[in-house]
Amino acid sequence: MPVPILGAVQVWECPGGRCTTRARTTKAGAGPPNHQCKGLALLTVPMVKLGTRAESRPVERGDYIGSELVQTNAEGRPVMAVETVRDDGQDVAVYAPVATAGGEAAPPRRAGKSASSRGSAYNPTIRIEERAG
Repeated sequence: MPVPILGAVQVWECPGGRCTTRARTTKAGAGPPNHQCKGLALLTVPMVKLGTRAESRPVERGDYIGSELVQTNAEGRPVMAVETVRDDGQDVAVYAPVATAGGEAAPPRRAGKSASSRGSAYNPTIRIEERAG
């Protein structure tokens, strides 16, 4: 009787055991999943392999925020990264600020002599009609 070959199941857990979230992955070579850690004020933190001794700690922003949209924890403190320190290395999840745009849209350009040099596809004053026949 043939036996199906199953991929190795990897079990992940929250670093440092601050919460009980666990995830299973079967895809070989997949990176660690992330979760919102209740112990770190709902910040998104990469998980570690089951049984790995690790600790995650947030890194607060030390610079001026101004009008940037930044990642905050549940207490409203701006956080720029979360470091996960393991026995065999370190991972860092970085939260980059979000860019915003403001202002008004530019007014529409009027067709003139300079617009006709770009061709009829870009000139709103020229209308192309198709004829049947």
